[in-house]
Amino acid sequence: VLYHYENAVHVNICIPEELLKYKTIKLLFQPLVENAVVHGTKQKPCIDIDILGYEEGNTLFFTVSDNGSGMPESQLKALNDQLNDSSLSTPSIGLKNINRRLSLYYGEAYGLKIHSVYSIGTTITVSIPAKL
Repeated sequence: VLYHYENAVHVNICIPEELLKYKTIKLLFQPLVENAVVHGTKQKPCIDIDILGYEEGNTLFFTVSDNGSGMPESQLKALNDQLNDSSLSTPSIGLKNINRRLSLYYGEAYGLKIHSVYSIGTTITVSIPAKL
């Protein structure tokens, strides 16, 4: 995806080396970065994506943030509500699948949280247990 957008996307990855010993489920970050690129560049020709990782207690947190178009508060609320909706008919199946996989694999306390401000950008936070 990033090659297709050439100079329109700048990615900054800041994950401390001590977090690299932990394992997670496959293909966790790819759809999050892809969403940032696809949706973030809708209204802005060039965006920055930051991927950050940190540990608090026994939990690992990873954020994928962009300075793209963001979303209105009503859309953000609907999207966060859909993440935990048990019905299969939602427009954002990718994020819902990631959240469901995280909850099934690690437990209900873990998953995705989405924060966004219209015309400012979006941040998706992933929480998983710090297990080797």
